[in-house]
Amino acid sequence: MCLEIKEILKSRLVAATTDGWTENHTKSKLIAVTIHFISDKWKIQFRLLLAVPLPFEEGPTTAEKLRAALDAALQKFELDATKLSWVTDNGSDIVKALNGTSRFYCANHAINIIVRTTLSVKYAELIQRCIKSSALAQLIVDDCTAWVIEVRQKIPSKFASANDLTLALTNPQSQSHIKMLRSVRDAFPRVKDYLKNDCPELMVTTEDITDLIRFLGPFDLDGSREKSASVTPSRIPALLHHCALDPDDSGMMISLKDTARDECTILRALEAIEGCKQVVGYFNKSGLKPWLKQEGCRTTKQEICTRWNSQLEMLESVNDAWDKIKGLLTSKGKKGNEVLKAFNEIDKTDVEDLISFLEPFEIHTKELEGHLHPTIQKCVPSKYALLLHCEPDDDDTALMSAIRKKALDLVEDKMQIQAEQKLAYFLWPSMNGLDALPEEERNQVHADMRRRALGEDDLRDLDENQDVPQPPPAKKARVDPYAALRTKKKPVAVKDEVTKYLAMDPEEIGDDSDLLKWWQTKR
Repeated sequence: MCLEIKEILKSRLVAATTDGWTENHTKSKLIAVTIHFISDKWKIQFRLLLAVPLPFEEGPTTAEKLRAALDAALQKFELDATKLSWVTDNGSDIVKALNGTSRFYCANHAINIIVRTTLSVKYAELIQRCIKSSALAQLIVDDCTAWVIEVRQKIPSKFASANDLTLALTNPQSQSHIKMLRSVRDAFPRVKDYLKNDCPELMVTTEDITDLIRFLGPFDLDGSREKSASVTPSRIPALLHHCALDPDDSGMMISLKDTARDECTILRALEAIEGCKQVVGYFNKSGLKPWLKQEGCRTTKQEICTRWNSQLEMLESVNDAWDKIKGLLTSKGKKGNEVLKAFNEIDKTDVEDLISFLEPFEIHTKELEGHLHPTIQKCVPSKYALLLHCEPDDDDTALMSAIRKKALDLVEDKMQIQAEQKLAYFLWPSMNGLDALPEEERNQVHADMRRRALGEDDLRDLDENQDVPQPPPAKKARVDPYAALRTKKKPVAVKDEVTKYLAMDPEEIGDDSDLLKWWQTKR
């Protein structure tokens, strides 16, 4: 097996996926690497290359130890990590460990994080999003942070007794701004005087800083909360009261409050999810699931946090059997009445909104997964489709509007597209018009392909007077998540292979669902 893998590694391009596992009970850690390659028969194959035990430590393994373990294991196959194209999650340890290699962020991990982050509200993230929503609030935080750092750098700590300004200022904290902002506000005249030569015109005033402190108070609590602490539904009334608009609110305060209210609206989704979990848990433990099946309904499915899309499965299972669940709970006496009370507090409209929001994410998760067929070409159109899905709609409920708004930023931020993914998108024949990309990026992809495939740097001027045969009418595209993006052909003059490829009409393209088979026939 080792000799076979060595031959594979020598004779062809190879991609690698890697993931790690920690078992706290047995105090063990493991990292595995699987290689993926295209066989001589144009089929994707894979081999588990290695599974390496790591020293058990509380918390994440350091990137240095992780890279050392990978390098040592890869040397057995006479392989250098930089010769592979890696697909990993976005854990800071593996990202740092594979620094200097060709690495892609797994699109499905990104989608999972987008969904999880959208449907959760953590205090630290809430503060960050609120500040980001207001240019002035961001300026206040950035400027105050810079001033504190500037003062501390100019006055070494050993001279602090001679000048108590450094003692008056609190160092910036990654998860909290209150203490630092208060210290700058209280020492503002001295800070302004000290920095008058470096910053003659300070754009921020003490009133601005006080405004921001007043807003952050209920969310920040002087940074006493843990980074991962989440806002609970029980806090909704107090936070909504704090975020009610006042006629005297400044523009900054309005932006901050609007963003915070959207986040509090999302907490309604958490209430619906928690209520469904309670109902499903009762059905699964009480033996009522078979009754649902007898009634012709799908049985209840519990969410499993480590399984993608299981939240959607749970919500769908409750929504599909809504009336039957209510009837069965009503007939089960005291315990049933307790769960029935929780069930009646769930807003069915919220459940339906959540299902509607989550369904496209499940569709694209399934489109992007697969170890025996290529999926890299779907990264660009999947991001484009999810961005469209997250665009606000006039008919949205308040919950759906808040969810879409939050998810839109996350899709843009988390689903990072690299040049190779754009090229793969171009090499999907029925998508080669690159309709999901703006024109400038399309031209860049065409130029990149010519450089790589043809060794050319120009985009080739086309002879507008050259006669070009008209393509036959396009066949109706099959129904799929990318139907709107399939290329509508225009007549072009054929001057090189890339242009010829772009000029292919739907009949010439035919069925490209098996992408490798399609390209095999074009050799």
